[in-house]
Amino acid sequence: MPRILILGGTGLLGTALAQSLLRAGNNTVFVQTRAASKRGAIVAAEMTPLVFPLEDKAALRSALDTYNIDTVVDVSQGYQQATSILETVASVAKDRHAAIAREGAIGPKLGFVYTSGIMVHGSPAERVSDLSPVGNKLASDKPATMVSWRPFHEQAVLACRDFLNTVILRPGMLYGRNAWNFGVWWGPVAALKAKGGEKLSISADKSTRICLVHVDDVASAFRAAIDRLDGRLGDWPVFDVVAETISLESIIEGTTEAVGLKTSVDFAGTGGDVFLEAMGLRANVDSSRARTVLGWEPRRRDFLLNVGTYYAAWEVAQ
Repeated sequence: MPRILILGGTGLLGTALAQSLLRAGNNTVFVQTRAASKRGAIVAAEMTPLVFPLEDKAALRSALDTYNIDTVVDVSQGYQQATSILETVASVAKDRHAAIAREGAIGPKLGFVYTSGIMVHGSPAERVSDLSPVGNKLASDKPATMVSWRPFHEQAVLACRDFLNTVILRPGMLYGRNAWNFGVWWGPVAALKAKGGEKLSISADKSTRICLVHVDDVASAFRAAIDRLDGRLGDWPVFDVVAETISLESIIEGTTEAVGLKTSVDFAGTGGDVFLEAMGLRANVDSSRARTVLGWEPRRRDFLLNVGTYYAAWEVAQ
């Protein structure tokens, strides 16, 4: 039974992935969290909690060795910790490889799954995919400023393939349940709904186009990739994970209609804010390879038809 450690395993995606892996019935799941208060909930969910901060390299190494972890999944989105996480995982992988080689034997590689995102594509004018260059002169557009470092980190992950089984997944904008990122657009809707007013101001450009994917669908893509880490991912183990692409204008229009608001909408732009810029790209991404290579098929493709349900779930979670 594979032993899988999820870094950031109590977040939106980490929770969905852990549940998906458990439902598969053939995985032992370990969940990293920095909050000791979450230990009980993790145990109650039939997983093993490991309490340490992402920046604690010694604790991560100890966890990998103590529990003989087979695969590490980094869904933490820890920008500052990404390099140290990779260095630690790679170091353990090299040590395992060397120990096996000293015995004159051949053994399995440690697996490493890294979570990137489609923001590395920026706002390309033409359709792009995970086969399109990112972060260099051949790219169709530059990455969002907030993640300009990420293409280089993807390359660092891929460079470890001699001793790590690696895969990089680039989800689109996650939605479902308590997806905090939608607060950028749904926060103003909630405020107008509560206090009233004549105009809704959204901190984005009207041309913003969102590549959406439900968190459960992303979890199923991760599980499919983990199941194929033993060499079935080909020479380019990088996959964009997107279910549908919708204009932000349509999302806001659908949301206000669903909650019964009659209001005009002002798209006020990002004002140079790097986070708002990253959220407000004109995405244009294709996920065909995830379907072909991973056998992934998103189940949620009617976001606008169900936007009232997703908004209500987000609102209650706040």
